[in-house]
Amino acid sequence: MSKRQAKSHASSSRAAASGFGGGFGSFSSFGSSASQLSYVSEPPDLSSISDANTVVVFKNLSKKDSTTKAKALEDLQSHITSSSGVENAVLEAWVQIYPRTSIDGARRVRQLAHTIQGQIASACGKRIARYMPKIVGAWLAGLYDNDKSVALAAQASFKAVFSTPEKMHNLRKAFQQTILKYCRTVIDKESVNSLSDERNTSKDDAEAKYSRVIASSLAVITSLLSELSPEELAKEHDSYEEAIQDGRLWDFSSYNDPAVRRAVHRLLRICISKQRDILSANLSSISQSYLAKALNSDQTGSSWDFTETLVILTTTFPATWTEEYTSKKTPVTRRLRQFLKRGSQGGPKEYWENVGKIIENLPQEVLPSNPSDAIELLSALHGGIVSKDEPRANLAAAYTCYFKVVALISALLSTEEQEKLLAEMVLPLVLHYIKPAQETAVWAVPAPQAPSLIGKALTIPTMPTVILGTWQQATESLVEDMKTSLPAQSKDFEKSQNEVLNVGNRWALVTGKIVEQELPQSARDTMRLSAYQILKEALDQLKSRNGKPYSAAGVVAAMLQSFKPFLLEHPGSEEALLAFIKNDLPSLFLSPSSSQLATILYSFSDRPEFEHAWNATLEACINAPQPDVKLEATASLLSSRAAEQSKLAVSNSELQAFILQRFRSAGEGTTNWDFVNQILQHSASALSNDTVDTVLSDLTQSLSISNKAANALQGLSNIVKYNPDLVKRYVPTTEGSELLQKLVSITENPNDEVAEQATSLEKRIKEILSDEQSRGALKNSIADVISKGLVEASANSVSPTTLVDLGKDLIQGSDLSNPELVEGLLPSFAAWKAALEPFLSIPPHPTFAITNQLGGVVYLVGQKNVAPPKVARDAAGFSPALRMAAYTVKLFNETDVFEVLPAERRAQIYEQLLLTILLANDNLSRATSNNIWSRYNPQTENDALEIISDAQRLMTIWLEKSSRDEASAYYFVHSTLEFFRKSSEQVSPRGFYNALAYSDVTAEIISLQGWQSKKSPQVELTLNAVKKTDETLLVAAFLVGNSAPLAASGSASRLCNELVAQLTSHDLGENQQEALRQLVILNLIIHNQEGAVETIAKQRLIFFVKHVIEWLEPESTPSLPLRAEAYRALTVLLPQMKDIYGEHWEQILQSLTSFWDSAESFKATELGYEEALPAVHASLKLYATLRSLKSDEEPNDDLVDAWKEQEHAAANGLVNLLKQSEGLDDYHHQPFKIVNELLSRQINQLPLTQVDNPAELYPLLLTESSSIQQAAFDLLHKAIPAAQEQISIDAALEKTTARLPDELLSLVLEAPPKEAIASWDFQRAMPLGLRGYLFSWLLIFDHFTNSSYKVKTDYIEHLQSEGHVQALLDFLAEFLGHSKGKPADASKFDVTTYDAQATDTALADARYLSTHLWFLVFNHLPSPAKSWWIDCKSRQTVLAVESWMQRFISPHIISAALASVSAWADTDNAADGDAALTVKVNPRAREVVAGYEVDEQFMTMAMRLPPTYPLASVQVEGVNRVAVSEQKWQSWLRAAQGVVTFSNGNLVDGLVAWRRNVVGALKGQTECAICYSIISADKQLPSKRCLTCKNLFHSSCLFKWFKSSNGSSCPLCRNPFNYG
Repeated sequence: MSKRQAKSHASSSRAAASGFGGGFGSFSSFGSSASQLSYVSEPPDLSSISDANTVVVFKNLSKKDSTTKAKALEDLQSHITSSSGVENAVLEAWVQIYPRTSIDGARRVRQLAHTIQGQIASACGKRIARYMPKIVGAWLAGLYDNDKSVALAAQASFKAVFSTPEKMHNLRKAFQQTILKYCRTVIDKESVNSLSDERNTSKDDAEAKYSRVIASSLAVITSLLSELSPEELAKEHDSYEEAIQDGRLWDFSSYNDPAVRRAVHRLLRICISKQRDILSANLSSISQSYLAKALNSDQTGSSWDFTETLVILTTTFPATWTEEYTSKKTPVTRRLRQFLKRGSQGGPKEYWENVGKIIENLPQEVLPSNPSDAIELLSALHGGIVSKDEPRANLAAAYTCYFKVVALISALLSTEEQEKLLAEMVLPLVLHYIKPAQETAVWAVPAPQAPSLIGKALTIPTMPTVILGTWQQATESLVEDMKTSLPAQSKDFEKSQNEVLNVGNRWALVTGKIVEQELPQSARDTMRLSAYQILKEALDQLKSRNGKPYSAAGVVAAMLQSFKPFLLEHPGSEEALLAFIKNDLPSLFLSPSSSQLATILYSFSDRPEFEHAWNATLEACINAPQPDVKLEATASLLSSRAAEQSKLAVSNSELQAFILQRFRSAGEGTTNWDFVNQILQHSASALSNDTVDTVLSDLTQSLSISNKAANALQGLSNIVKYNPDLVKRYVPTTEGSELLQKLVSITENPNDEVAEQATSLEKRIKEILSDEQSRGALKNSIADVISKGLVEASANSVSPTTLVDLGKDLIQGSDLSNPELVEGLLPSFAAWKAALEPFLSIPPHPTFAITNQLGGVVYLVGQKNVAPPKVARDAAGFSPALRMAAYTVKLFNETDVFEVLPAERRAQIYEQLLLTILLANDNLSRATSNNIWSRYNPQTENDALEIISDAQRLMTIWLEKSSRDEASAYYFVHSTLEFFRKSSEQVSPRGFYNALAYSDVTAEIISLQGWQSKKSPQVELTLNAVKKTDETLLVAAFLVGNSAPLAASGSASRLCNELVAQLTSHDLGENQQEALRQLVILNLIIHNQEGAVETIAKQRLIFFVKHVIEWLEPESTPSLPLRAEAYRALTVLLPQMKDIYGEHWEQILQSLTSFWDSAESFKATELGYEEALPAVHASLKLYATLRSLKSDEEPNDDLVDAWKEQEHAAANGLVNLLKQSEGLDDYHHQPFKIVNELLSRQINQLPLTQVDNPAELYPLLLTESSSIQQAAFDLLHKAIPAAQEQISIDAALEKTTARLPDELLSLVLEAPPKEAIASWDFQRAMPLGLRGYLFSWLLIFDHFTNSSYKVKTDYIEHLQSEGHVQALLDFLAEFLGHSKGKPADASKFDVTTYDAQATDTALADARYLSTHLWFLVFNHLPSPAKSWWIDCKSRQTVLAVESWMQRFISPHIISAALASVSAWADTDNAADGDAALTVKVNPRAREVVAGYEVDEQFMTMAMRLPPTYPLASVQVEGVNRVAVSEQKWQSWLRAAQGVVTFSNGNLVDGLVAWRRNVVGALKGQTECAICYSIISADKQLPSKRCLTCKNLFHSSCLFKWFKSSNGSSCPLCRNPFNYG
């Protein structure tokens, strides 16, 4: 045997031999074999298990480490879950190992063990039954584990197998003997050392494990006794008897673990209930354990269970305290005192109730029979109460118990002994309460419950007699304290007064408690005299010290409150008090005693003297000279809620005026709300109804004043908080509804704090008015708010959304079948009609001919330029009409109101809603067209667009459900449609919108519901009838709305031919307006009816077209509308005669070009350029059609010829149109934007050669139109690079300096300021100012494309001289985020090019364009860009730029630089006659290696580009030096690097300079005597020779020498230098 095995067996032997006890019945003879819970139990037999992994799992369960066990259990759980069944070998192994695992020290192991036990039992079914005796005890014990998660796991495992309470009961019943045997074995045989191996388990863990097992076993026995019936328990009577009668079991009552103690206490209680007979035979053992031992043991954590058990034990077996108590060492009374002295030991307050019950039920002989014993017992009890460990929450219950015990014990003594006992054990407590002192602090009672506890103390029999013996002393002490209290001048005045006041209050309270009891007359006389003595002294103090000792007044007030009737029984007391109130109190009220004096005054409110005294006091308060004193005194006087005071205060006009003035000053912010709040909280009854109404009215009006709103909200909040009844009475009034309206409005205040406060206040007011009585008033107020909010509009108006919320509040809990309620929720027909009237009188803008489906009908309506109406508007600029629409749509979408409306009301709402939306659509299409809303910003536009889309969605639903059946709920659609048709007959703005509504609705119904061909004849008849009326609006609306059915019938085609025939014969000079009307109708047909044009005979068509072309001749002076409609007609008709040759093609093109050439005159019209927009739009559409016809496979030769002839004129005409848009904003102008986009597309198709002077377009880069800006940029973007080659040639021939256009540079003079960046809105598009600035820089860099080296250098110098580059980089660094250290991510951009279509958002597009510009700057202007970076003062910016460049920009610049070297090496290496260099470019290493062959060797140098190039300079290094000195070699390298640096980073220039140095040296050329190079940094040869020493120098080197030496002598010979 190994040493380890020997040691293990030795330890096992000790474990088996040790234990808590060894004589527990028959189970003491189990032998020395280890139990199933012991850690040395025999391991399971694993040989029969088929799965090797499962074998490993069971072996791991035998390990000591808890983590290993837990992992093994998880693996076993997975195996059981995944397998189809549990084999017998696994089941047997588990049964053997489960009990020990279920009590493991690790919570997780125990939890998993119980879970797996449930799973195995469920999987095995009935097979588990024969193993249950081995596991049922441990399994049940798991239910009572002290860890909740383990207990829940055991509970869940039982429920999985025994799913009902009945099954669990049967389990306990069937295995009662086995379970009891398991528990008794645990209690009898197991010990700390048998359950845990002391070698690898700490002492604390071992103790905890043993305690947990013992406690759960005791709990299992308790559960058997409580769950099983007496008959079932009787079957194991002998086993229970042996267990219960074993005294060692009850010794656990004093065990050191609270869980074990609680378990044994509960077991004893159930034994007393279920096994009383067995227990009665063993009372001496129980008495020994519970009284002799446990009473003096630590019961922390189990004290309540212990006292609960003692109560039952004492009540059931009182003999345990007497004859059954056999301990001779310590008397039971001593044990009781020891127990009481420990206090509750952390237990609940019910502990003290149990202590009282225990002492109450103690046998007579155990209770004390003499004062000394009683004092010892009570001292022990009091010591436990005042122990520092006693929870303060228990003190009230503890002192209640104490007084109960005192009364119980004192009743056993004689009267004399009672007085002695109470004087020693209760009186100090009362006296300390009246006047606390340090020496009696042990008798202090908890402050909150002190009055009630003192009252209980004074109810103890004989206690009043005891206290009377010392009462005169207490009285004299209080008198002395009042006399000696500090004067007002003392710094401790308040402290002194408060101390006296507290003593006086407590004295009065005790006095009141005493006189409530029945006392002998002599005792009452003594108490009455003492009270008079105190009263007299207090009043004297007040008079003599002018009311300053407020403690004296407080004592008087306390006496009146505590025992007024008893006090007034003394005649001197009543006389003194009445005289004081009448003569002295008013004059003393302005003193610090005001609040106490008010209490004294109101104590006599039922006396006739009260009114005079009150009025006199009020007069003194109001006339007080000091404001603070006045407010405090007045608040004190009004603090009572007495009816007499209210009546006097309300009738006093001077007081009401004073209070009103204080409210107003607080509302204005000049004073605080303290006084007002006091009045509201304590004296609201002092306010008259008029005062309240005035206050609330003032606060309501202040809500509309921005600088008073916050104070008004505060005031209203105070009123609601302290006296909500005032608001409750006010809101239902007419003025009250205005309060609710203004309050709802201010909830949308831009100041979040104010809005939040208003929202909270509104909610509280609604809660106040939510009761049954006020609900109706609240609903009326809400309805009034909604009505006013819809009809009236102002800056303070409530938003429609909030009004809808109010409407929903109104609907909640109401009956929608009530027509008055529903009608109150909606805007009235008359109000909405009146709100729409001003807008329906404004004719549609002429530009709507471009976007409106009725087309040119807008020309026929009437006036052109009518100013929008002046109507009231809310804060967002919405008119009442639009607010009504927004409210109605949202209300219908979120409630069922629409469903309960009658048909007539539905029709009215549909009519008005549709007209409102049509007007809103027009205003959205062109801002200010009717100003139905008047503020034009993204937020307002989004709100309006949401209203329009919601309304259209709602009306579409109505149209889908519409029916011509009059019984249908949606027949109102057709009745409204008929109304629109009849109202379209008159040519007026209103008629136009009615016609538009008719055509819209008709077309939408046909689109949604389809068209039945059988109805086509009826439509044809209707059209014929409409034509006869000669009502243009009605005809137009009918043609557009019924375009689909008319196309099928062909009637529209006939009308088309009629109109062509009429127009062909029409003389324009006679009636141009009639021609316009017929052209408008014709265009409506040919643009909406497919195939209508094909029905026109070609000859008729030719005549018509030629006739119309004649109208367009200058001498015909056609109006702009007529020209627009003619161009529109030709756009559709010309493709039908594209094969017709003739001069008409040229005439049309001439008409277009002459029209465009006259564009400057458009702005002189009544409406300016806008009036010509429809004609411009039609002309561009016509030009696009002609371009398309010219591009056909077989174009008309006459058209082609005419096109070529007019192409140049047309191009310049289009450019002229483009220039007319300068300064005109199309952001809020949809027709203008359409024209600009169409013009832009035509400009982009122009050949560059046809544009005379593109430079004229530079100003358009800063125009207010995105399309025009883009067109100008595109044209210049093509023109500038194309012109650079010629500019380069001219500069070389004429030897002039090239310059960038001043017009272009003027656009970049000022970069956008940093402040503007935060205000830019990228929601729709890139801001045009930013876009124009960036486009201008793109065009600047376009000048570098195709230009020569010299021209590029000139451009660079021009930019440097103007300082534009630095401004650009400053802006880009700010916009891209470099200045903040967080630059934009450019990984998704191809920074070498710019594609406007490559991004999804405007912000991304701006960043892409900015990043591309950054690349261009550092690529074309590396030297100025590097200088900017070096001079940057922000370290954060420098680092951000460096890292960002290295990641996104430098790689592309390096690639471009290396590519230029490769191209030069392949083409121009030896172009100047010098020998070619051998050049190798290595892009991966970012280097260029150049070599020059000398005598079969290579002279080699390398240029290396850093990762952050061009921020970091190119490094030129020598690789191999041949046939030249080191000094000269280094000078060549420095010269090459200098050339690269000073030639804007051009690597080729550096290579050329190095080659010239090498070649020059080999040819014998003289080097510069200063830099030792042949080629200087500016690529010049040495040309300046000294006439003395004959040495040559570079001009630049010589200049630097002269400058640094401050002389003009030769650097070598030092003679004066003369240029030779």
